[in-house]
Amino acid sequence: MQLHEKKICSIYDDLTKIIPTTHIVNDFDAPLKLIHLLEHTSGLADLSFGELAASCLFYSSAEAYEKIKKQNKLRWKPGEFMSYTNWGIVYLAEAISVQTRMAYEEYMRRNLFDPVGDG
Repeated sequence: MQLHEKKICSIYDDLTKIIPTTHIVNDFDAPLKLIHLLEHTSGLADLSFGELAASCLFYSSAEAYEKIKKQNKLRWKPGEFMSYTNWGIVYLAEAISVQTRMAYEEYMRRNLFDPVGDG
């Protein structure tokens, strides 16, 4: 939302325009937009238990994105149904990295955690 408010990108931008390297198969006539990732209406499947067990819990966001660069296929038209997916945040983190030219973790530290301090 910070990037949207600063007009760096829009929550209505097509994910494939921001991250051309995505390997998401979208057989529908609607683009996958950032808003769909935020709302959990992307159509992406969530992690299976096996994927979770061998997943990217301790990876950086860049490492997690590399791990999921395998093809993901949308199960339904973006915006049609709500279903929670952990993959959405990985794509959002990569979009933030691309738009800001800094690692997601660095962006979050500088723009979210440092401003609020240690409390």
